[in-house]
Amino acid sequence: MSDIRFRSVRKSYGDRTVFQGLDLHIRSGECFVLVGPSGCGKTVILRLLAGFETPDEGEIAIGERVVASPRHAIPPEDRRIGVVFQDYAVWPHMNVEENVAYPLKMRDVPKPEIAPRVAQAVDQVNLKGYEKRLPSQLSGGQQQRVALSRALVAEGEVMLLDEPLTNLDANLREEMRFEIKALQRKIGATILYVTHDHDVALAIADRIAVMDGHGIIRQIGTPEDVYENPADPFVCRFLGVSSFMETERRGSAQVLRGTDFVLGTPPDRLGSPSEAVAAFRPMDAVVSREEGPLGEGQALGTVERVSLLGPIVDFRIRIGVQVLRCQVQTEEAVARNVIFEEGETCVVSFHDPKWFSAAESGIEEA
Repeated sequence: MSDIRFRSVRKSYGDRTVFQGLDLHIRSGECFVLVGPSGCGKTVILRLLAGFETPDEGEIAIGERVVASPRHAIPPEDRRIGVVFQDYAVWPHMNVEENVAYPLKMRDVPKPEIAPRVAQAVDQVNLKGYEKRLPSQLSGGQQQRVALSRALVAEGEVMLLDEPLTNLDANLREEMRFEIKALQRKIGATILYVTHDHDVALAIADRIAVMDGHGIIRQIGTPEDVYENPADPFVCRFLGVSSFMETERRGSAQVLRGTDFVLGTPPDRLGSPSEAVAAFRPMDAVVSREEGPLGEGQALGTVERVSLLGPIVDFRIRIGVQVLRCQVQTEEAVARNVIFEEGETCVVSFHDPKWFSAAESGIEEA
């Protein structure tokens, strides 16, 4: 078993504490993605697990084996971990075969064992036939596959991936994230993937941990759960664009402040409804043309900006004093004739608002 556990881990550099009391459980065989803003401590967690850093407090275990504590640390080469870095870190003077064989040679693996293990690792990342090519003869995506193959060849229980797709262009990033997921399923290794890119996180994770800028993990869950049911405004904002709307109580209804637009009923946990804020994803908006009287849950808005972003049309729409971002799939927008001109009036309704208090959302009451 290759479960990974961080138990009450603290790490500081001088007077800066990156995190303290960190508890984290990564299940054996899952692709676990740690996502958060730059500088939040994601890479520090990866380095602690790899053995490049030592915790100030607490302990880190892989399976039943404690690999790190303030008084005890197993060397990186003895942890059976493969690491893939952001910048590939492939040797420019070695061909693919030599790059992949390098960690085996460093571990004094008998020469007759090296060739078949290298061939298997190269084949796993679909680079068969490229064994004699130098990195300069490979694309960025192929070089990243070399780095993955080198991590695989050691037959470790755990793979650590530190922003491995950042230096690739958009098409390669999309291709490689699916290849990494397919590879993880094929080999059954436990993967800890560190990134600030929420799109990659949502695409490849079995579970996601969202970390804030103070090194605190705000939520852990499946991609669907974390995206659809964010624990707080930070998670809601970080995992995609969101519009936060101030509301006010009017009779028995909660309305968008300054309008008659009824948004729904906030949950009881928020306490005073007067302090509620509703959040929406842009794709949760339904944008249509004005055709007759408004129905329940519909509001008139003014289109201030229209941007075609390939598969989606992005709108900036003003409702009362608030400006919201709404999106419609391009094919749907064309079919329903909602490619508006700036300044046109439209009708907007929303699906499934996420409710937070004004205090936790950062929106102050007037």
